[in-house]
Amino acid sequence: MRIWGTRLILVAFLTLGALSSLATASALPLTPQRLALRFAANNSLFVLYHEVAHLLFDQLNVPILGREEDAADNLATWTMLNQHNGKSDQALDDAAYGWILTGLAYNSGAAESDFYAAHSLDRQRAYQIVCLMVGNNEKRFHKIADGYGMDIIRQAHLCRRLPKDQPQHEGGICQSQREKPSNYQGQCDL
Repeated sequence: MRIWGTRLILVAFLTLGALSSLATASALPLTPQRLALRFAANNSLFVLYHEVAHLLFDQLNVPILGREEDAADNLATWTMLNQHNGKSDQALDDAAYGWILTGLAYNSGAAESDFYAAHSLDRQRAYQIVCLMVGNNEKRFHKIADGYGMDIIRQAHLCRRLPKDQPQHEGGICQSQREKPSNYQGQCDL
């Protein structure tokens, strides 16, 4: 990995920590202003994880099958889900709702070009986050999925189940030698 890439990753993760504390510093009652600040900070936190995913894809030469934007959303969601705390759960709920709001504000899906753009439609991005949440832990997130109107069949059978006991390399980047593509140029000590 290039030295400047390592520095960018370090700066990004330090920034993530700072945003995380800003979003969750809440011993005080939640006023409308504090709710708005938390919502904005949580959306910024998700976007930062999303952009770090792009950085990792580039620096580690990760092959992307499908839309890179969807892969970055999925990695951001997966990373936040693996924090296993209510603050990250709230941040993901806020991020999904943020995509719903931007879809409404910008009339996402109204133009034909929206369907072949680099990003999925904003509402699709929101539902993918919620689906990954409920697929990760149905008991913990079914109320959020219900709040988005996601039907029970989708929740129980179609949302992607994230592996819980899959062996991982320290840091979670490379999981096994056979999963690493032959043209992989990144570094991974297995």
